[in-house]
Amino acid sequence: MEGVKFSLARLNARNLQVWLRNFVQQVRERKGFVLLLLGYLVVYRLYSAIVTVPSSLKHLKATNRIKDYQYMLQGKPADVRKRLSALPVLRQTGSGVFLSGDRGVWTVAVAEPKAARTLLMKTSIFPKTIFANRPRGDIIEKWLGKDNIVNSNGDTWKKHRKPANPAFHKAMPINLFGRLTKTFFKQVELENNRVHVNKIMQRFTLDAIGNGAFDFDFQALEKPDSKEIRAYNNVMHIIFDPLNFVIPWLDAFLSKVSRARRDVHDQVDLLNDVLAKMIAKKKQSMKEGNGAGIADEDKDLLTMMLVANHEEVDGSKRLTDAQLRSDLAIFFVAGHDTTSNALTFALYHLAVNPGVQHKAREECIRVLGDTPQDIVPTAEQIKELTYTSQIIQETLRLNPPAQGTSQRLVAEDTELGGYFIPKGSMAALDIWSLHHNPNVWDDPETWNPDRFAPGGEYESKDSYSWLPFGHGQRQCIGMQFSLAEQRVFLSMLLRKYEISLPADSIHAKGLVITPQFGVLSADNLIVDLKPRY
Repeated sequence: MEGVKFSLARLNARNLQVWLRNFVQQVRERKGFVLLLLGYLVVYRLYSAIVTVPSSLKHLKATNRIKDYQYMLQGKPADVRKRLSALPVLRQTGSGVFLSGDRGVWTVAVAEPKAARTLLMKTSIFPKTIFANRPRGDIIEKWLGKDNIVNSNGDTWKKHRKPANPAFHKAMPINLFGRLTKTFFKQVELENNRVHVNKIMQRFTLDAIGNGAFDFDFQALEKPDSKEIRAYNNVMHIIFDPLNFVIPWLDAFLSKVSRARRDVHDQVDLLNDVLAKMIAKKKQSMKEGNGAGIADEDKDLLTMMLVANHEEVDGSKRLTDAQLRSDLAIFFVAGHDTTSNALTFALYHLAVNPGVQHKAREECIRVLGDTPQDIVPTAEQIKELTYTSQIIQETLRLNPPAQGTSQRLVAEDTELGGYFIPKGSMAALDIWSLHHNPNVWDDPETWNPDRFAPGGEYESKDSYSWLPFGHGQRQCIGMQFSLAEQRVFLSMLLRKYEISLPADSIHAKGLVITPQFGVLSADNLIVDLKPRY
C-alpha cells in the first residue's frame, strides 16, 4: 500500500512495530476494499478449482460443473440433472466416455458398452476407491465402514466375498417373499386400497432383507414407526443428500455444530449396535448347536456367512466381527433401497400402461391360475413369467435405482472408449447415462418391455448395454435375491389387483423423481389398487 514501506536494512524491533502499526491502520481505513479483494480472490480460486479441467483430461468432453452444482442446489430431480448435463455431452461426442464433475472431483464417466466392459473387467487397472476422499468419522464411513465387500480390492476383496458366495448362490427364499406379499395385501386393505408406494415398498423390502439375510424380523410392514426404522430412514436421507457428495467434509462440519446432525450420528450408532447384536446372537446360537440339520436353502445369509467364515482354515483370511458388520450394512442398503425403488417404478409404469398391465396379468393367471385366493409361485413357475421379467428388466433400464457405480482409481496409463486416460484419474460407470445413451438404445426415453423379448432389441446388443447390477466378478452379489423378490411380488400383485394412478397424482403428466444423489427414487408415488377377488 502507498505510504507503507519496509526495508530489510533498517530491520529492528521498533521499526517493525511502527511498520505493522501503520500497515494495520491503512488496512482499517481501506477495509472495505481489502475485504472485497480478498472475497474476490477466494471466489475466483473456488470458481477456478470447480471449472478448470485437469490438463491431462482436456481432450475429453466435459459437463458444465457449475451448472451441475446449480441444479443440485436448486433441488432438481436426479434424472432432470442427468438430462440437462450428461445427455447433451453424449450427443456431442457420439461415444459414451466424458468428464463429469457431480461427484466432487472430475471423473471419467463411462456410458458405452465396450468401455464399460474394460472398466469392470480390468480390476487391477481400475481398483475401487469408494470413500477414499471422505474425512474420518463421516456418516457414510461410520455406517458402511471402509473395509467392506464393496470398496476392497484384490485379496482383501476375496476375503470378503468368499463367505458371502454360498449365501447368495443358494435357492432363493421364495416362500418368504410370498408370505411378506400376503402381509402387504393386509396393509393395502387397512389403507383402503390407496397406498403410498414409496413408503410401503420400503417396509416390504426391509422385512425381506431382514428375514432373508439376517433372520431378523423388523416387522416394518406392521410396525412402521419403530425406532430402528426411523433411524434407518433418517440415516439414509442424509447419506443420499447430493451435498454429501459435492462437499465431502460437510457432514464432519455439521456434526460439530448441529445437534440435529449429531442425533443422526447417534442413530447410526443404534443401527451398528443392532447389527453387532445380530452377529453375536447368531454366533451364540450356532455355538449351542441351534440350527444343526437345517438345509442350506432354509438358512439365512448371516448364518451361512458365519459358517463359511468359521470353516476358513487360515485365520488371517477370516473376517473380523467389524468387517462382518460392515458387509451386513452394505447388504442392508443394497438389498433394501434398490429393490424398493425398482418395485415402486414398476408399479408406476404398470399404472400408466394399462395394456402392458393387462398382458402381464394374463401371463400371471396362465401360470398361477385364477382361483380367488393368494397363490405363491414356485421356483419353476417363476421361470415361466417371461413377460413379467421383461417388465422388470425394462424398468431397471429406464429407471436404474443405482445411478452409477463407485469411483475407481486409474492405476496406470490406459485407454477407455478410444480415449487416453492417464494414471491417477478417477473413473466410474454411469449406469443412468448408459441406459439412456441414444447411441446405444433405440428411443431410449420410452418404456418398452418388448426390448427384452426373444428377438427383441436387447438380444442383439452387447450384454454390457444393460448394467443395473454391474457386471463381471464385482457384479452385485444380491442380484438374484432382488430379481426373485420382484418376480414373486409382482406376479402375486397382478393376480389380485388392478393398478391405477389417482386423478390428482403428481405423476399424472410423467414420472417425478426426487433430488437424491446415487439412488434413483420416485417422488411420493400413490396408487389405487382395485381388488379382483
